[in-house]
Amino acid sequence: MRGDGSIYPKAGSSFLWMKYFVNGEPREESTKQRNEQAARKVLRARLKEVHASEVTGQAFITQKMKRTTIRDLADSHESHLRVEGQLSKQNESELKNVRDSFGDGLALSFTSKHLDEWKEQQVNAGYAKVTVNLTLSFLTRAYRFAIERNELPRMPMIKKLKVSNARKGFLNKPDFERLAVHLPDDGLRDFARFAFACGMRKGEIASLIWSNIQDGTTIELDAENSKNGEGRKIPITGEIAPIIDRRRKARLLADGTLSNLIFHRGDNRPITEFRKSWAKACRVAGLDGQLFHDLRRSAVRNLIRSGVSQSVSMQISGHKTASMFQRYNITDETDIGAGVERSRTIQRTAGF
Repeated sequence: MRGDGSIYPKAGSSFLWMKYFVNGEPREESTKQRNEQAARKVLRARLKEVHASEVTGQAFITQKMKRTTIRDLADSHESHLRVEGQLSKQNESELKNVRDSFGDGLALSFTSKHLDEWKEQQVNAGYAKVTVNLTLSFLTRAYRFAIERNELPRMPMIKKLKVSNARKGFLNKPDFERLAVHLPDDGLRDFARFAFACGMRKGEIASLIWSNIQDGTTIELDAENSKNGEGRKIPITGEIAPIIDRRRKARLLADGTLSNLIFHRGDNRPITEFRKSWAKACRVAGLDGQLFHDLRRSAVRNLIRSGVSQSVSMQISGHKTASMFQRYNITDETDIGAGVERSRTIQRTAGF
């Protein structure tokens, strides 16, 4: 009978299998038993669980759900994004962070306590709260995707760290120069100088190859490597020109081959992880707490203060919305003081 389930042999398996129904939906799984009597005992136990879930209203948890790891969730969500054509390099990187951070932890056994311990470890290790929250965002997405597909019945409460809506960090020219001289001069220093000059994101800079340079006068970032999905062009002029000249000279590697990357550290690999080098340079320069992303904020600020229009500045930095751009256009006491002084000058000239 349908309510009693059934036991049957399955081709290719040495175990007997069982079939039962949960809310009218058929479920099949191995009993892990070869003896029919033992197999029926497993089936009866499973039917009791099904009945209990129907009486209490709680979701029925299958054995597969119990074995599902957070790695499985990340893999499944990544496959979905790939099929839908939505798997960007950033999505791929963040899902890798989810795997690296939570590994083979069982999805249903993972608790808010585990998350709190992980968040504390990340902050103590020097990771920015925004970075921690980004990993938590992708962990949440992976769980929700599994729930939508009925692969999990629930998820833990995932709370992000509280951060200010807009960070005030930036570096003026003297501070940046003081920091830059303490960065390793193996390609990382030029990497930082380029970010300070044009405001390109770290991942975007790391993706640049020599074929991105057009006619020796312009760097063209590919749309696929741009965070906002739109390519953009950066003129090779001003402070950028000597940086590119130095990188061209550093293109020849120790093994006699030519690097296809514009920015590397002598090994023809993209520059990705340099947290320790950055933290040490900040500490020695007396600039503890500065983030590499502060260079992007600094570049936006410098563009506006040098007289470049907002529309052109947005094209250079890659900001799609004016509201986000203005969050990066940071004003400090020096700007306010300069504004007041200009106002006084205008009033004196006008005879007020």
